Amino acid sequence: MDKMILKKTLKDWFIVTRPWSFPVSIVPIVASIAYLYWMGQDAGYTFYWTRALIALLSMIMFHAGGNLISDYMDYKRGVDREGIVCVQTLVSGLFTSREVFLLGLIFLSMATLLGLYLAYVCGLPILILGIIGLCTTSFYSYFKYRALGDLIIFCNFAVLPIIGMSFVFVGEFIPSILTLILPVGLITVAVLHINNTRDILPDAQAGTK
Repeated sequence: MDKMILKKTLKDWFIVTRPWSFPVSIVPIVASIAYLYWMGQDAGYTFYWTRALIALLSMIMFHAGGNLISDYMDYKRGVDREGIVCVQTLVSGLFTSREVFLLGLIFLSMATLLGLYLAYVCGLPILILGIIGLCTTSFYSYFKYRALGDLIIFCNFAVLPIIGMSFVFVGEFIPSILTLILPVGLITVAVLHINNTRDILPDAQAGTK
């Protein structure tokens, strides 16, 4: 195992964040930007592109951190183990649980710093949304083990980012943007269900509902 640890590359550190899942983070941000830009051109809105980019980076970092903490918790709980189809981050021995946990904290910390900047320039609503997002991301595994994972994912990848992007990108809340929540949220939860369907048996054996 130690030999494998010494061979970790930058690619390994990147792959451990599960980057193939990041489109789920990108979609609500890009969809919100596209909608607000389309709505705001004739309405004379001011568009804050730099803030939107920062929000996108923060969202991806939150997602990466959440992935890592979730992998850590699944490994510790015995959900991810040898002999089943699962995330091989820790099962393979390439990374230690401590490395994965600390990397998750680093990503969550960086995302929080970006979120605090956005809260400073965009106002209290972003701070409130950010606190909710940080709490639900950090404790996602707790909710997942109690059959509440779908609700948290719907909230974190549809409700919070879509509402937040209205304040970030145009500086105010545009009520009609709420129409994006259902389609974006359902797509995201559908992706989650693909993984959940695959993991029904091993999750049940580990006591996950």
